[in-house]
Formats: sequence, C-alpha cells, structure tokens
Amino acid sequence: MDDSDEVDEFAVEDSDSLSDRPSELRLCRSCATLVDADGQGEGMLVSTAVNLKYEKFSSEIIVLLLICGTCSKYQAIWYRNKWTSFDSFLQISNHPTTITLQVTSLKSRICLWILSQVLHNQFDLSENETHMQFLPPPSNEFARLLIQNGNVIGFYSVKQKGALYRGSTMDRYQMNMVDTIYIRKEHRNQGLGILLIEDALDISPGHDLGFSSPVSESLLYVLKKLLIQHPALRDKIWLCDFTGCEGYKRSAWYEIKASLQ
Repeated sequence: MDDSDEVDEFAVEDSDSLSDRPSELRLCRSCATLVDADGQGEGMLVSTAVNLKYEKFSSEIIVLLLICGTCSKYQAIWYRNKWTSFDSFLQISNHPTTITLQVTSLKSRICLWILSQVLHNQFDLSENETHMQFLPPPSNEFARLLIQNGNVIGFYSVKQKGALYRGSTMDRYQMNMVDTIYIRKEHRNQGLGILLIEDALDISPGHDLGFSSPVSESLLYVLKKLLIQHPALRDKIWLCDFTGCEGYKRSAWYEIKASLQ
C-alpha cells in the first residue's frame, strides 16, 4: 500500500454514512453518557476534524474524529468509511508477541497521535495531572510503537543526537534523548518500561542515552530497576535539560542513589 492509498482510508467517501453509530460507541468511555443509534439521547456524539502534519506530504492530513458532546473527549476515528473505536484501530495484527515498530507509515503516525493525545492526555491522566499532558508529536520525530499481541499499547519518542534543539538554529542534541515514553495503564507493571528503555539504548549501542527533564517518579522507578539489574549502564543514562551538553546533564544513577539514602 502506498502513501496515497493510506490517506484514502481516512477520507469520507459517503457523507450520509457519517451518521452511522456502531453499538460499541453508544456509551462514552469517559462520562458514560448514553447515545442511541440516531445520535440522540442524554448526550450527543459530534464529529470534528483534526489536522495532522505528516512529513511525507506537503500539506496536513485531515483525520475525522468523534467526540462526546457531554465531556468533549474523543471516542472514535473515521477509518475505511466507518467510525472505528480506538481500541479496534490500534489492533494492527494477530501476532502473539511483544515487539517495537518504528513509526514510518501514516497509520503508525496516527496510532502515535491517538496514544499521546487521546489515551494519555484524555483518559489516563487525572484532573490533577493535566500539567503532564504530552504535546502533539512532531511529524518528523523518531518514535517507536510498543505492540503486544497485535495491539499498540505504548510508545517512546527520541530527540536524536545531532538534531537541532527546538527553536534553535545552532544548538544540537548531544546524545539521543528520550522525550516521551508511555504505556497504557492496563498494561503497566509487566516490565514493559524496561523493555522500551532497552530498545532505545539499542538505537545507538554503547552510547549515552538521555531523558528529557522533568522525569516522572514512575520513570525514575523504572530506571532504578534497570540500573540495579545492569550496573554497566550506570554511566550511560542521563537526566537532561536543554541539549544534554555539559552543565545540562545529571547522572541518573547518582540521583537514584541519593533518593535511596
């Protein structure tokens, strides 16, 4: 399938079909507002268009999303001429394995957007954690999806060594730097966080790996487990500000040791 075919999968071929409401979408997953098959009831499901920048195209890609008229949270995506739940969209194969996949195709880029902007920002964060929302992922940022049993359940993104620091024309990242890392709540505490960090280390074997500050307590906990298990990595993992140059990086292991005292 080429890129233009992928774009067509998100196009609205029949405007009348926009009123279709699959039964799985009648109950808002956030506020439990009930909507009947005609879009009436306690609340309404309304469509909204989102422009996604995709580096392979000169213009933005418009993706149609369904939102709950009561709580304003996303509910589904228009895909292959029907409303599709996010869980269904994120099921991309039937392979019973756990793998990572680099984001290169349009669908994988949209999977990344759904994970960061919908599942993380709207459903996994509490009202007191809105300051932890992810920014929309840049169209050209290196990212890999985490896939378990055919379902996309997480991702991490990396500012690559040598890339320009955001907004700068001169300053460049001094090491690969993990900018965001996310695993859906129901799949946590399975060792998958360590798997993602090890995967990021494998991008440039033997080289330093930074993590953009601020680093969450949960990520520090995962780093602690990793560095206790693998002492050889203790001088390779850094907590970074700015580009991670001298004066803007701190040893993750030293900070973890200090917290243990």
